Amino acid sequence: MRSRKDHFWRLPMTLELVPAGDSKVSTERIEQVVIGALMVSPDAVAEVLPILQASDFYKVAHGVIYSTIAANAAINEPTDPLAVAITLDKIGDLQRVGGVPYLHTCQAAVPTVASATWYARQVKERAFARRTEQSAALVAEAARTGDRAVIARAYDQMQQQLAASPDEGGAGWKSQLSNGASFIFDMPDKVPVIWGSGDDVLWVSGEALMICGPQGVGKTTIGGQLVMARLGLIPEVLGWPVTPGEGRVLYLAMDRPQQAARSLARIVRPEWRQVLEERLIVWQGPPPADFAANPSLMVEMCRAAGADTIMVDSIKDAAVGLSKDEVGAGYNRARQLAIRSGVQVLELHHQRKSGGEQGKKPNSLSDVYGSTWIPSGAGSVIVLWGEAGDPVVDLLHVKQARNDVGPLAIIHDHLAGRSEVDRGDASTDVVLMASRCPNGLSPHQAAKQLYGRTERNDIERARRKLENHVRTGELVSVDGEPNVNGGRPQKLYFVVRRSISGAA
Repeated sequence: MRSRKDHFWRLPMTLELVPAGDSKVSTERIEQVVIGALMVSPDAVAEVLPILQASDFYKVAHGVIYSTIAANAAINEPTDPLAVAITLDKIGDLQRVGGVPYLHTCQAAVPTVASATWYARQVKERAFARRTEQSAALVAEAARTGDRAVIARAYDQMQQQLAASPDEGGAGWKSQLSNGASFIFDMPDKVPVIWGSGDDVLWVSGEALMICGPQGVGKTTIGGQLVMARLGLIPEVLGWPVTPGEGRVLYLAMDRPQQAARSLARIVRPEWRQVLEERLIVWQGPPPADFAANPSLMVEMCRAAGADTIMVDSIKDAAVGLSKDEVGAGYNRARQLAIRSGVQVLELHHQRKSGGEQGKKPNSLSDVYGSTWIPSGAGSVIVLWGEAGDPVVDLLHVKQARNDVGPLAIIHDHLAGRSEVDRGDASTDVVLMASRCPNGLSPHQAAKQLYGRTERNDIERARRKLENHVRTGELVSVDGEPNVNGGRPQKLYFVVRRSISGAA
C-alpha cells in the first residue's frame, strides 16, 4: 500500500506494481487521454476532479501534472497546456514530467473530450486493482508469519482498500473508516515528534504548531529556523532536535514577503543554495483565494509544490474575517485536510489587541486573535511576548502536546538569525529558582514567578514542572509545614547538592 508520503511527487519517478493482465502501455495511454482532456476542456476538469486523486495515476509524472491542473482549477486559473507548463515551471517540475512536448503529447492522445469521464473511471478502476493486489500480497505475507494479530491488521488494511470502490465516483471517504479496536489499540506507543525530545514536545507529527505574538518578537525568526531544520540544514531549534522532512517545504510568505526574505537571509548559508532551490518553494503575497472559503486550496497548493511541510505566514493573510466562527472553522478545515493528506503545518499568528498590544502579557488561548476554532484546531500553541526588536523575549506554551515547555526566556541573535534559550534566567528556570530559596521553593512561589498568578491551575502546572525535575534527580521534595486550614502540607523543593565526585 502507498504511504501518505507517496502522495508527494519526487524524483526518481518510479512506476507502481502492475497486476497481471494489465498492460503498461494501455494504462499510460489511458492516463494520457485523461490528462489531455483536462487541458482541452474546462468542462472535463469539473467532471473528472471529483473522480480521481493524483495517487490514482500509474505514472507518477501524470500525478504531478494532474495535481497542477487541480491547483490551477482551484484558484480559477486556466488549465490549458501553456498555463499548466507555466505553473510546472514555477515549481521546478516542468522538465521532470517531460517538458512542454510531453504536455502536447497528452493533448494529442485525446480521441474526444466527451469521453473524459469514462477514461477517468478506467484510471480509477486500474488504480483500485493495483492496490487490491498489493493488499492481497500483504495478507499472504502476513499469513506466512502465523501471527493472528499481524494477519488481522493486514486483512483490515485490505478491507479498507476494498471499501474505496471505484464505483463511488472516487470519493475515497470510505477508506477513512476503520474498526474501533485498531483505532484504539494499534496506535504507536510514542507519538512521532517533529520538534522536541522526551516529554518536552513543541510540535507533534499530524498536529499543527502555531507561533503567536505581536510584531517584531521573532515569530518569523523561529519559524524560519524550523523551516531550515525541516529541510535538514540545521539539526535543532532552541536546543530541541527537529525531525527533517522528506519532501519540500512550501512557505506562504503572505505577510510582508520582503521582510520574511531578509529574515531568512540571516539564517541561511551560501552553500545551502542548491538545497533551497530544490526543496524550498515560496509563495509571495496574498493567497490565490481565501483558505476559509476554499478549504481544499491549502492541500492542493502543497500537492502542486510537492511539499510535506507548509509554513503559513500568517493566518490573518490566509483568511479574511478570522473573528467569525464560520471563518475560523473554514480555515481549520483547510488545515485539517492538509494534515490528513500527510502535510505538517506550521503557522504564524497574532494575539488579541485587548491583550498584548495594550501592555498585558498574553498567557492563555483566549489571548489568541480570532475565532476559538483557530487555536482549537492546533496541537501546540506558543506565544512570544516582548517589545518589537527586543533581543530577549518570553516564550509561553499555552497549549501543549505533552508537557508544558516554559515559560522560557529566548535570546534572538538578529545578525546571525539564530535563537536560543537563556538557561540562566531565574524567572523561568525552576531549578535556578530553588537554588536561590534556602528554605525550599513551593509550587505557589514558583507559579507566581512563572505565570504572574497563583490560580489553582497555575500552581498545579508549577508543581508538575517541579516534579519533572525531581524525576531527573535535579530537585528533591519534602513536606512543608502543616496547612493552618487542616489540608495537606504543601511540598517544598530543594536543589540536590552533589559532591565533586558526583554523589548526592
